[in-house]
Amino acid sequence: MNSIQNIIRGFAVCRFNAGTNIRNFCTAGSKYEYLIVETRGKNNNVGLIQLNRPKALNALCNALFKELNAVMLNMDDDENIRAIVLTGSKKAFAAGADIKEMQNIEYAYAYRSKFLEHWTNITKIRKPVIAAVNGYALGGGCELAMMCDIIYAGDKASFGQPEINIGTIPAAKALAVHGSGILPVEASGLRST
Repeated sequence: MNSIQNIIRGFAVCRFNAGTNIRNFCTAGSKYEYLIVETRGKNNNVGLIQLNRPKALNALCNALFKELNAVMLNMDDDENIRAIVLTGSKKAFAAGADIKEMQNIEYAYAYRSKFLEHWTNITKIRKPVIAAVNGYALGGGCELAMMCDIIYAGDKASFGQPEINIGTIPAAKALAVHGSGILPVEASGLRST
């Protein structure tokens, strides 16, 4: 097994300088409402997904996750794509769940409808998923990054779970995965062997 496979199979939090550009090569992006999707690399074999809700600091909403899940599944099925990079903006990777979308949802409805269940589909992707974080990764944004196989954290990256200050718990299950003793990357190693 080569060293790159070792890195992907082990949970790594790496740092890159704010000036580092992970977008060295480019193809034209597809049109989505909440995402910018491109392929990069010499052979267009790296899928790049950028969360694109800048006015809301990339707050996570159901519509964004529907797009993200569809794109991730397409990239997972694309034999040319070898890895997927998920990123946000300089200011925010993702500032958590869109509270405006969730404010009127009652617990009984959220429980019956499995309201956030599809938010964890990223953990089912077989290819390495790398979170490139520079800026805020809070609440659901922090969990989204933790569900990726590798986190590249920039100089301005800031991780946190501020929802605990208002009496709620992290909802997207990333912490539960960690609490089970299996890190997301270890789980991906199990599913890819």
